[in-house]
Order: sequence, then structure tokens, then C-alpha cells
Amino acid sequence: MPAADDRAALAELLAPAISYCEHEIANMNASVRLLEKAERQRIENAYDEGERWRGLATDDFIRMVDALVVLTR
Repeated sequence: MPAADDRAALAELLAPAISYCEHEIANMNASVRLLEKAERQRIENAYDEGERWRGLATDDFIRMVDALVVLTR
């Protein structure tokens, strides 16, 4: 059972970070459509739907999201 306890503890520690990232990603995805046409088109061409936030995010934020994805698998 220690593995299950460890997983539960990890999930509890990561929950605030995941929630923050989800909120920021939603804001960035919504912001893409407010950009000037050329910038919006560049991001839409570079990233799939739901991933367009990556065109507005800092490298540190992208690394944090990618790390959280790996940790929660």
C-alpha cells in the first residue's frame, strides 16, 4: 500500500499547480483569438486546437506543464 499512499500524497501536492496551469492555459487559449491576424495565424498554424496556449507561454511555463503531465501519468 505504500505506493498508493505515495501517489495520493503526490496528487495532493500537485493539485494546486495543476489547477493553476489549467486556469492559465484556458486564459491563453482564449487570448489567442484576440491577437492581431498575423500573430493569431502563426500560432494557429504552429499548434493544434487546445495547444495554442504554447504560442503565448514562456519556456518555463511550458516546462512546468510538461513536467506535471509526466508526474501525473
